[in-house]
Amino acid sequence: MMQLKYMSSCARQLFLLSVSNLLLITMLIFPLNVSAEWIESEGRYYIDRKTSRDEACKNALIDARRKALAKAKLEIISSQQIDVCNETKNNASCSLFQSTFAFIDGGFITEIKKEPEKIVDSTPEKECVIKIQANVIKYDEKPDVNFVLKAKLNNKPKVYEGAKISLDAEITQNSYISVLGWYPGLNSENYYRIFPIENEKNKIDKGIFSIPRKKSLSKYELIANFPKNSDKKDAHEFLVILATKDKFDIISEENISDFYKRLNRLGRSRWETKILGYTIINE
Repeated sequence: MMQLKYMSSCARQLFLLSVSNLLLITMLIFPLNVSAEWIESEGRYYIDRKTSRDEACKNALIDARRKALAKAKLEIISSQQIDVCNETKNNASCSLFQSTFAFIDGGFITEIKKEPEKIVDSTPEKECVIKIQANVIKYDEKPDVNFVLKAKLNNKPKVYEGAKISLDAEITQNSYISVLGWYPGLNSENYYRIFPIENEKNKIDKGIFSIPRKKSLSKYELIANFPKNSDKKDAHEFLVILATKDKFDIISEENISDFYKRLNRLGRSRWETKILGYTIINE
């Protein structure tokens, strides 16, 4: 997981490992109509030497969500659009990551009714099978084609523990910029705030900018830390860069569905995102 390292020698973690469902009340800028639909879907994932039953069932649930979004005919982000997927060529993992990223363009899942998981004999291994009903909300409002966000990491997609992470970006309108971390290996349900840090304003004029900002390099750094108690050799992590036309507060940890509910109230034409991925190598 990425860590925020203060130059004053005090260390601070970017997120807590507690799971919470947070519902925030946001004042509406204007009413936004949405359409909701209950969709049935089924997810499957193999149990093998590298994948435990619990991990397979977690991935099966993610797969079921992805298929529900596809049935709703939402725009699904291709794995090739995610930088880390191009580098690692791990199509199995990348197809699962799409389930969360698909919330961004077309809509999001607001509620899930899940049947008990089943373990079935299959070829070549046993599979965990999960059936769900998902309440999918589609955005009626279209994105603003003149509100454009571009961003790229200043690191290679593969980094080692202790590496400094930074990014360069460009926005076409004055915006409020936030950066959130998504760590699917630890908690696939929540986003965690990385930027802005405490007492730092995040309103940025249109044009090119960097995170961390040059004027803040003496205060903090973004450091890649490998997840504790992990027996894997690598860990996939993602940065969600969010640009909003209006002030949009980010808390330290927030359930992903609740996060998109708030963005939905803001209005789809009022925000844009860019996703950047990297893999931390454990040596």
